[in-house]
Amino acid sequence: MVGRIRRPFNGVCAMRLKTNGKREAFAPALLVALALAVPAAAEEPAAMPLEAPTLEAPTLETPAPEDPATRYDACLAQTEIDPRAALTAAENWQAAGGGVPAGHCAALALIALGENADAGTLLLSLANADPNADGLMRAALYGQAGNAFLLAAMPDNARTALSRALELNPGDPVLLADRARGAMLETDWEAARADLDQAILLAPDRIEAYALRAQVRRQQGDVRGARDDIDAALRRDPGNPQALFEQAMLKLKAGDRAGAKADLEAVVAGARDPSVTAAAQQELAEFP
Repeated sequence: MVGRIRRPFNGVCAMRLKTNGKREAFAPALLVALALAVPAAAEEPAAMPLEAPTLEAPTLETPAPEDPATRYDACLAQTEIDPRAALTAAENWQAAGGGVPAGHCAALALIALGENADAGTLLLSLANADPNADGLMRAALYGQAGNAFLLAAMPDNARTALSRALELNPGDPVLLADRARGAMLETDWEAARADLDQAILLAPDRIEAYALRAQVRRQQGDVRGARDDIDAALRRDPGNPQALFEQAMLKLKAGDRAGAKADLEAVVAGARDPSVTAAAQQELAEFP
């Protein structure tokens, strides 16, 4: 995810943009909608994941202009190899009428280059382009725009985009958790808590939501509630870095420095989430 920012910790989210600049799996609804944007000549809609497969031998061929699905796949793969070249190719394609697939590839190239604010603006324009387009596709684009703005440390823009996504896809627990992150960046703990309460009600096994709510509850002074959420997260994933970090913070608050240090060291040793690892290292630097 390119340039990292200090922000509320996050876990895997189906429509999130990783902070290392790579792509995660695209929302199924958006896959379908984008597939509909390519000619019917394709025998099977091309999968358009946000997380490209590992490329052992990255040799890219220029696809035929009449094959947008292949062109899209090649463009996505190139964002992993040479994002600047991918951006140029995507912009040229977009100028030639490449539509949403071309614009989406350009946005992902921008994220790979660390230009998250520009990526968010582009994704937002794609979502706004056709009010009559498939609602779930537009919701996915708004959701990704919101996450790009989160990476750019623009929480107000992020919350606006994510609220639009939720208008089109109400009750989506992933979007709710993402909007909660924006609220947390603005220390709007009540709004964050409301979104996370709803996300957990809708998807009680989403580990990230418990870890996020533990952080919110700790900030609100609800130690027992934070402890409950940490336990819920660690029951489902004993090595969850966000939950371990929050557990360390509670132990520090209670004066258990040895226990807190052990938890922080476990986060660093696990190295499962760069943002949490960096926060744990920062806390460990305060120990003698």
